[in-house]
Amino acid sequence: PRKDILAWQRLDMPIVPLDATTKEPVKDWVANWSPQDEIDHFNANPSHAIGCILQEGYLAVLVPDHVFHVAWQPWASSNNPFSLPGGCGQDGMYTFIFHNELEGRIPVWPDSVTVKQPGEIVLLADGVINDKTIELLKGITPVAPLREESVAALQETVSKQLPATGNPLEKFSLRGKGDALAASAQPAVPFLDKVCLAGQATFWYASPNSGKTLITLALLIEAVQSARIAAGNVYYLNADDSSQGIAEKTQLLEAIGVHMLAPGLNGFEAKNLAPLLREVVHKGKAKGTFLVIDTAKKFVDLTKRGDRTDFNDACRAFVVSGGTMLCLAHTNKNRSADGKLVHTGTNDMVEDADAVHLIDVIDGKEPGQRVAVFECRKSRGPSAEKAAYAYDGSKDLNYEQRLATVTAVNPETLAELQVTQRQ
Repeated sequence: PRKDILAWQRLDMPIVPLDATTKEPVKDWVANWSPQDEIDHFNANPSHAIGCILQEGYLAVLVPDHVFHVAWQPWASSNNPFSLPGGCGQDGMYTFIFHNELEGRIPVWPDSVTVKQPGEIVLLADGVINDKTIELLKGITPVAPLREESVAALQETVSKQLPATGNPLEKFSLRGKGDALAASAQPAVPFLDKVCLAGQATFWYASPNSGKTLITLALLIEAVQSARIAAGNVYYLNADDSSQGIAEKTQLLEAIGVHMLAPGLNGFEAKNLAPLLREVVHKGKAKGTFLVIDTAKKFVDLTKRGDRTDFNDACRAFVVSGGTMLCLAHTNKNRSADGKLVHTGTNDMVEDADAVHLIDVIDGKEPGQRVAVFECRKSRGPSAEKAAYAYDGSKDLNYEQRLATVTAVNPETLAELQVTQRQ
């Protein structure tokens, strides 16, 4: 009989005869064949390739042909994995690895390789495995099942394998967590039109009664109805309203499934926002959560550096963990020398934000119509440089009626309105 078959049998590998061309199991193969049945089959069918059902404690690392020399061989030379001979299939070459001491031996695989798990059928090498290798392997106790492990999960353990340097910074290193960070990251795509992007901390600065809350709610409702945002993941923190205003807005938002929080109600306090954000991050609940803060000055003193730093740190931890935040804030009463709006507080709030929009208000085409003009002062993504939203400012409308009048203004109409405003 072929010596390579005997060698694999000595490792208690269930042998599977594979078609020489397709490398698929042959039709007459029976799963419960005895070792002698396997030998008899290959004696009668010497052209069949040898495969096996991968057993617990083993991994088969499939390496595509185009990366074998440029990626796998240099990696193997550096990492020196304990492995058995691999086989060549239609989709590349693999190395058959015995995974001993799970915590300490899991490598970070090169790009493009695929890890086959126990229970899968893999192609075996045609060469002879020597007795020394067999005896060595037979003396090692296989590890726990790896069937449910993914390559990403294996990579996350890299920090446990690489030698410690003793550097105090090392305990904070993200090495080995790249895949986990990628999984929690939120792409910077439009959330509220193009004036608030997902996965960012955005600040809107406007004067009081400019319509910033109205426009926020209108865009939020549209985003939920368009399924860009999951309503149950939205938390509107209303700290700038009367009891009637809170009631009205709560009714509007609960109708679409959005949460409303207000300081002094249901146990929520503004001073606890930073600790709550850290708790959200710690419990892994940040990704996909959208937080609207109305207004920022009720949650942080924009003039006190210590308060700002603590608040900014909590916000940044929330955002880098996949959360999205929109903070509404006020502008100063006095404009700059060139007539531009000036944000309240110090520059570090603006510097720490991902995007900043200043909102000015001009008259619309219709009597009583107001137009809120967004001007982007800072952006870390595809935010609109300029956007505008019109609404009816008539005093005889209730809030829900006014909310229904919010519409986007196209660039051509906005340009005409701004010319008229300057005249």
